[in-house]
Amino acid sequence: MPFIPTPLDGGVVYTIHADRRVLVADSPDSTAWLPGADEACMRGGAERSSGWLPIGVRPGAPPNARRCSFDAATAEAMLERFAAQHGVAMRDAFGATSCEHRPAHRRKAYVTSLSRELAPDSFHADSEALGPLAGRLLGLLRLLHLAGLASSRRELLTVLAYPHEAWPEAWGGHTEFAASVDGEEVAGGVDADGEARRAALRLVPSPGRTVVFHGALHHRAAWPSADAGSGRAGSPAGLRWSVVMQLSCEVSDARRGGGGGGTTAASSVAGELLARAERLERELGLEHGSSSVGAAVALTLVEMLLPAVLGLAWLGWRARRPVPAAVTVLFAALVLGLHLDSFA
Repeated sequence: MPFIPTPLDGGVVYTIHADRRVLVADSPDSTAWLPGADEACMRGGAERSSGWLPIGVRPGAPPNARRCSFDAATAEAMLERFAAQHGVAMRDAFGATSCEHRPAHRRKAYVTSLSRELAPDSFHADSEALGPLAGRLLGLLRLLHLAGLASSRRELLTVLAYPHEAWPEAWGGHTEFAASVDGEEVAGGVDADGEARRAALRLVPSPGRTVVFHGALHHRAAWPSADAGSGRAGSPAGLRWSVVMQLSCEVSDARRGGGGGGTTAASSVAGELLARAERLERELGLEHGSSSVGAAVALTLVEMLLPAVLGLAWLGWRARRPVPAAVTVLFAALVLGLHLDSFA
């Protein structure tokens, strides 16, 4: 069954899975936030230079694309322009009030190119890139929000744009979404060639298109067709481009009310904890899928999460959302026990 888009000022929204959405903006200046064509990563014909590295969808997977990363200053300028241009649509679609590049993430913003010369992309969630600490912490912060202990939360959102000069639909290369999220089987399954049997949404990588979606949604970039032409001057035929930003955003749920004075402080604490978790994972060499990280990591998790739970509960109290102390402590103990059990 096709998903019916909901019009917004600045784009349309598709609700793919529960409250996980995809925002599509196709206005004439939708991609004005992109760097100019003179930026090193944006030059057509440079895809085989040393600045472009092969990447796989998961550690150990065969390369399915090549990547060129923007420097930090360029990435920050891109985010500033994006926020100025799409801030209203981001608030309306996701409740996002502010965003930053993923804390401690190796790649702030980058360009990818893929072709039929490389392995096909497989369905994945961008939240899979989180290691065991940051992934569990993000899940806990979402639980706290749902339980009413915090009036805002952090969400991982991915931004895409397609810097093509031309890309007819017949050339393929669609961005495909499945109606499932990280931790679930891909909805509809895939066939022997990795193609989606039933993609919930397929988007043409059209020039002037910006796409934003929840990082937990399963998605992939389909192969261009065998007769795809050149989308950019100087680039080989059949090469599909995309510009990517992975963001950590403060998200407020308007249905819960104003939230009082604790909202900004709670979000700041949550963002800092997530950044520290990702930095710690990098230092320890942890990757997605790690099954045992040792007692030192478990103790670090305790040190990080217990103050977070109690601090957010205190902020909730200050915002006139009283939670009995005994219930707070029991909730903290339960969540910590469940998370620490996963490290056994």
